[in-house]
Amino acid sequence: MNLLDELNDRQREAASHVDGPLLVFAAAGTGKTKTLTYRIANLIANHGVEPDQILAVTFTNKAANEMKQRLAKLVGEKNAKRLWVGTFHATCLKILRAHASEIGRRKDLVVYDDHDQEVVLKQVIAELKLDKKRWSPSTIAERIQQCKQKALSPDDLPQGDAEETTFVKVWERYDNWLIGANACDFEDLILCAMRLAEA
Repeated sequence: MNLLDELNDRQREAASHVDGPLLVFAAAGTGKTKTLTYRIANLIANHGVEPDQILAVTFTNKAANEMKQRLAKLVGEKNAKRLWVGTFHATCLKILRAHASEIGRRKDLVVYDDHDQEVVLKQVIAELKLDKKRWSPSTIAERIQQCKQKALSPDDLPQGDAEETTFVKVWERYDNWLIGANACDFEDLILCAMRLAEA
C-alpha cells in the first residue's frame, strides 16, 4: 500500500509535493498536522531525505508532541529521533546549545522565565541604586522583551535623555547577568538564533 493512500486528494497533493516551498491554507480540524506528518514520511521513504535534514516547527508543545508520536509510527523511532520537530523556542534552544560558544554561552545554557527575569532586574535596580517605585522590574522586563522582539539591542536606542540612558544601562547589566549565568530569556532564543543565521 502506498504511504499516501490514507490521505484525501488535497492532503495527498500537499504531502507528495517535494520541489520547492508549498503554502497550505486550511481551517482547524482539516488534517494539517496529518498532512505535514505524511509529507515528512514521504520525503524519508520515497525521496531519500535524511531525517536530520528535516525541520518541522510548530507553535505549541502539544502539536509538536502529536507530530513526533505520529512520525514515530510512520518512519520508526530511530528515524523520528533524528528529526528536528518542536516549537520555535525549543528549536532555537537546540540550535543555540549546538552553537553556544558563538553567543557567549556553554552548551548547558538555561532559559530564564518571567520570574527569573524579574529577580535579575531587581538585583540590577538595587546595584544601580535606582528608585524601586519608578523602575519596576516587570515594566522594564516588558520593555526589554518588546525591544528584543523588534531585533533591537541597547546600542540601537537613542540616549538623548537621562531616563533612556538609565534604561540602556539596566538592559546592558541585565544581558551581562544572563551571560554570566549561562542563561537566555525567551526573546533571546529567537533573537540569538536569528543572529547566528545572519552571521
